Amino acid sequence: CSVTCNGATAESGGRMVKTRRFTAWIGAALLAIPAVAATEERSAIVPETALENEIRQDVEDLHDFFVGWYNGTLPESAFETEFAARLDPAFTIIMPNGVELDYDALSFAMRDSFGKNPGFRIEIRKLRLVHATEATAVATYEEWQYLGPDEADYTSARISSVIFSRSDRLKWLHVQETWLRSEERRV
Repeated sequence: CSVTCNGATAESGGRMVKTRRFTAWIGAALLAIPAVAATEERSAIVPETALENEIRQDVEDLHDFFVGWYNGTLPESAFETEFAARLDPAFTIIMPNGVELDYDALSFAMRDSFGKNPGFRIEIRKLRLVHATEATAVATYEEWQYLGPDEADYTSARISSVIFSRSDRLKWLHVQETWLRSEERRV
């Protein structure tokens, strides 16, 4: 199996392929995931499914929790119902700076941050379902964080990939965050 991007081809098998246009590591697992068109093109071709709507709502609800928590506008009891209940006990996150946190470390950091960032807000953009099975789903989205109410208060932008388990409800298993390049942050 091979993947072609900008005129360069990468063969499966986990080899590093270098060209003058890009350097990529292609693992067999990535090649097994069907290619999905860009969000704008995809939404014109494939209508949103119930699963996509469920994921969109869960991502937005969790990030609404973050906003309310950091602003101190939620009751502290919301920690269990709006945060902890969404995450699998084996949850891990890799932050954009490369720091990995497990469920306990993230929970500790979140509890300690209650009300410590008034004016904080988050905007979710370009959410899309990448892959789904009966047991799991993978989605990506952009997360734009602001310190205040105006676009001029821009703080950071990242693209996040999330793996969910699917049972009675979606459970967050893993998140990988990567900083958006500065030219992408101007959009």
